[in-house]
Amino acid sequence: MNIALIAHDKKKDLMVEFCLAYKSVLAKHTLLATGITGGLIEEATGLKVNRFLPGREGGSEQIAARIAYNEIDMVLSFRDPFAQ
Repeated sequence: MNIALIAHDKKKDLMVEFCLAYKSVLAKHTLLATGITGGLIEEATGLKVNRFLPGREGGSEQIAARIAYNEIDMVLSFRDPFAQ
């Protein structure tokens, strides 16, 4: 399964904690993430993450394009409702 991981700036630590908690489950899948989020996850967990551009530089759009072509099975998005 291809799983995309996206987290707003104030939610990146929560995403890393989530990935640490579910590392054994996530390790069985192909992980994709926006640039900075993917780097933080790789560094903290040792999981292999295919990284796109940072979200503000087009990474979110790169993931959206792959969703449109059915290349991503699941998206985990940790959203900050106050982010613009």
